[in-house]
Amino acid sequence: NIAFNIAEAYVPAQQADGSFKAANGGVVGFFSLEMSSEQLATRIISEQTEISSSKIRRGEITEMDFEKLVACSQTMQKIPLFIDQTGGISIAQLSARARRLKRQRGLDLIV
Repeated sequence: NIAFNIAEAYVPAQQADGSFKAANGGVVGFFSLEMSSEQLATRIISEQTEISSSKIRRGEITEMDFEKLVACSQTMQKIPLFIDQTGGISIAQLSARARRLKRQRGLDLIV
């Protein structure tokens, strides 16, 4: 998932004015108009751990799979990937949310 990979690679660099800018990777805003944040997170975790999402949903995982899931979940908590799952919003509303995210978190990419 490109959004995850960019957010995971994020390395902030302080600018002369004291602000921060991405030296590598970036802060990602992911607007999911069809999938819930839980579904999207499951998909990302499945891709990163190479464990099928159906196995994750059914709980058919080994102890080693569980360790991979925990490690990936911990990584996801630390990276600057912000998921907005609000469905049925207009372009103007999406734009307003993106501007707010830019102000608050320094958004670099919208997916």
